[in-house]
Amino acid sequence: MPTPKDVFDNPLEYLDFLQSDDFEGQYFERKEVRVDTNNQINTLKDKIKQCISAFANRNREGGTLILGIADNGDIKGTQHVNEQTMNGILQAARDLSNHATQLKEIELPTSNGKRLHLLYTSWTPNAICETFADFPKAWKRVGAQCLALTEQDREQLKRDKRIVDFETAYCCPYDPDELDKEVVEEFKSVFLETRDAQYEYSTEAFLLTIDAIKQIEGEKYAFTNAGYLFFASNPRKKFPTAYVRVLRFEVDVEESGHRGAPTFDKEFD
Repeated sequence: MPTPKDVFDNPLEYLDFLQSDDFEGQYFERKEVRVDTNNQINTLKDKIKQCISAFANRNREGGTLILGIADNGDIKGTQHVNEQTMNGILQAARDLSNHATQLKEIELPTSNGKRLHLLYTSWTPNAICETFADFPKAWKRVGAQCLALTEQDREQLKRDKRIVDFETAYCCPYDPDELDKEVVEEFKSVFLETRDAQYEYSTEAFLLTIDAIKQIEGEKYAFTNAGYLFFASNPRKKFPTAYVRVLRFEVDVEESGHRGAPTFDKEFD
């Protein structure tokens, strides 16, 4: 299967693919351009926004949207749409933040002047592509569908794209009674010894140093996610699905990038 950029750069080479039943999927979408009513125009603009956002948020290879081909693969073209209306339709791309979308218009040979509009959206590696609004909307690509992002999806995207570091993100208010004090003291002792610390740290000063807690208001503290997972006596209070997984790979360090399957894999509650 060609990449979305291949199809965008050389669409005439892939005309059969553009019309095939297998075209629409994770990386490709096509839409007929109907402009008889304002509702049809607005629906198409919404679909364009959804595709651009979904491609930018989910696909590392981006995605290509073809305007002028019906869902069944018939080439209808965009030549019947006047310039002002088409510009208004394509304006949908400007209703989104954090994306790079390229546009081109092509005329098909031996098709009585039929034309297509193509939009290629590359992956956005460090942000979420979303609408400009107080409560912005965003989408992800799942197969041939564009699904609205849930709050859980947003948090996962932020972690995947390192927009927010999950480990140092806020977890909950700090309560020293929730600490596993033996674990804290053992870790603290080794940590300070390896760094040749010249003076003693309080528990809170130590936890601040390693980003296990953060200062939020005056002298108030909060656990970070990593801090709670490592040092709370009952981490499943906040992370009910958390567990420890130990894996062993028997391979030389220089071959770690091609380590293959683990020789030991065990989960601990």
